[in-house]
Amino acid sequence: MVRGRWHHGGGDLWKFEPDDRNQLNAIQATPEWEILDGYWGERAEIVLDATRRWDKVPFQPRDAIRIHGVTDTDEDSPTRAREFSGAESADDTRCAEVVEGSWDHEHCVICSETLGTGGQSDGYVSSQQTWVCERCYIDFVMRRSLDFIPSV
Repeated sequence: MVRGRWHHGGGDLWKFEPDDRNQLNAIQATPEWEILDGYWGERAEIVLDATRRWDKVPFQPRDAIRIHGVTDTDEDSPTRAREFSGAESADDTRCAEVVEGSWDHEHCVICSETLGTGGQSDGYVSSQQTWVCERCYIDFVMRRSLDFIPSV
């Protein structure tokens, strides 16, 4: 896979520029190319990355940050969501607070299956903290398969 950007060259002409110019020799002339958008391309990179380490682990709730006022619609409310500038002291919870154990689930980056509360108890987490469910790990990550992409 060669990452890059397409640029309109006028009329029907488009130009492809790889992010890494050293990959130019990997591009072959062909009448048809498979082009992945950002959504599917990101997932393809995750599956094809042979350097990524995966571990099967039970999902454990983690601490989360609650930012005060994020659901408040009153323009004059003192707790309305605004730029977070940090707390003045460790006890200052005017802007945000840590809520222990309230991050209770993640989603599989490929199929969106819930991992944790309300879903599968175990999942595979990568060294980059990306989560996939067991089925997607076996079907796609282990096999380095892009069969989850509708057009491939």
